[in-house]
Amino acid sequence: MITNGPRIAALEKKNLVGICTFMTLEEIGGPEVMLWEIFSKLDSTLKIKRKETSPHNIELEIYPEKEYSKPANPMKERILFMVCVEVDSLNEIPPGCVGKNLPATEYAIFTYTGKPVDMVSAYKHIFLDWLPQSQYIQSYYFDYAYYNGRCNGPYDEDSEIDIYIPVKKK
Repeated sequence: MITNGPRIAALEKKNLVGICTFMTLEEIGGPEVMLWEIFSKLDSTLKIKRKETSPHNIELEIYPEKEYSKPANPMKERILFMVCVEVDSLNEIPPGCVGKNLPATEYAIFTYTGKPVDMVSAYKHIFLDWLPQSQYIQSYYFDYAYYNGRCNGPYDEDSEIDIYIPVKKK
């Protein structure tokens, strides 16, 4: 469940390195659990050099681009799902990984508390309830979840994860 937020904050651009697959947000709890396991093994082998100020894992969802008058529906549409970490630069991307730049922008930041595999309820609330009724629209076709020290595994009910939605005023 969403236990905090949103708060609106402007963040600098990010460089991300990780691995990806395609899925819908409704499939959370399935393919992405396997992707996390693969990334964990790859990361421990390659020792990806994380940005010092952002040492934790990120889960990035990138939606198909459409006209802004027809917003994406990440609950039903297949999206690019990336498990990654923030790095200083994309000059050296390890074998088997991909890189992605996220632009500097404002974000609506929500805190989800519960099992990470059950986060679909948080995304439903954000995209189906909060966003349409808010004074914001999504400014880019992606979102990400930041897994810091408050996340204790995919099935831990006490985990806390911050969800970042890029926004701009309507």
